[in-house]
Amino acid sequence: MGSGQLFLDLQPALALKNNEWLLQPRPVRFVGYASSDCDFGAVMSVPYQFDGLFFVDRTRASKMLR
Repeated sequence: MGSGQLFLDLQPALALKNNEWLLQPRPVRFVGYASSDCDFGAVMSVPYQFDGLFFVDRTRASKMLR
C-alpha cells in the first residue's frame, strides 16, 4: 500500500515523442480559484497550463488555526 499521494511532473512530457494524446485539449474543472462565464469548467491542453498534477487519495475538512 502506497502513500496515497502522487505528483506528476508534466514538463518532461512536452519533449517526448508520441505525446499527442497528452497534449490534446481536455475538460478541466477549476474549484476554488477560477471561473469564467459562471462556470468552473474549461477545455485546455494541461501540460501547457500546468507544471504538474497532484493526486491525493484522501482529504478531510480544514480546521481553523488559533
